[in-house]
Amino acid sequence: MATSTAGLGAEARMRDPNDLWKHDLVMTAGNYTPNNFNDDLIVRWSDGETTLYADTAYTSLGTENTLVYPGT
Repeated sequence: MATSTAGLGAEARMRDPNDLWKHDLVMTAGNYTPNNFNDDLIVRWSDGETTLYADTAYTSLGTENTLVYPGT
């Protein structure tokens, strides 16, 4: 179920917890690539890196694309 004005959708775990995600400061999901689906995830990391995971599915992260490199 998708997030809408009626409220949040159902939670879906894509990955098991691990040390990497302790460095995630903020993330957003939406339609940021040309496929016209709300299946992209953008993550801002504690070192300043910003990553787009394009075409993310319920069971796995999409293709990793660095948008902003650490320290820039």
